[in-house]
Amino acid sequence: MKTRCLAHAAAGNSSPAQLLIPSHVVALAAPDSLVHPLVVQSLARRTQRGERVGMVIGHNCFALYTLARLARAGGGDPARRLDCIELSRAFTCYQLHRRILTLDAALLQRWRALYVLGLLDTFFDESIEYHQAAHLLNDVLTQLKRVTRTGLPVLITLSAPPKPGRESFLELVAASADEYWALAAPIVQTGGKARVHRASQASAQSQQRRRSLWDALCPPRRS
Repeated sequence: MKTRCLAHAAAGNSSPAQLLIPSHVVALAAPDSLVHPLVVQSLARRTQRGERVGMVIGHNCFALYTLARLARAGGGDPARRLDCIELSRAFTCYQLHRRILTLDAALLQRWRALYVLGLLDTFFDESIEYHQAAHLLNDVLTQLKRVTRTGLPVLITLSAPPKPGRESFLELVAASADEYWALAAPIVQTGGKARVHRASQASAQSQQRRRSLWDALCPPRRS
């Protein structure tokens, strides 16, 4: 698949509005400080419409109170918003692997999207042998592709490893994803099939592109 940058997408060569749609795995690769506002924005729009979503968290960086505060500021009911999110947290790559591979059809039919936040954090744990972690990660990525075949869009967030040694895990995600968005500095170079989009944070134009990405993460409800 041809690699294109976010500037080309914003110009109309590849509409960002086509991102989080059925049969797509979308990966956002960036520091959590950049990804968190995008995820909260997407969740806020979906839960405002009463859509139920699944969320699997593999790190300790996501705070649901941010979404509750946003709902309250907009005059909404925070409890109703949070009730739309079915959340589970994984503390090891084995737990994350089991959670993803045991998602059942009833859950997938109930949800309108699946968010997997901090996908790689537990796989960076060096107490797990590299090859074993890579094997588990491949299982997870394969299962997420199967999930999208049911019509459920999947959003993955990931960041670089805290120290060198497992950067190839980002390449595995990039090769598996249908869309791979690298915010800020490029995180991975890949020859995989995913379209790789890059967005700096240095200009008003890039801020507009980020707003377009917010819209892309929560497309209009389909009839």
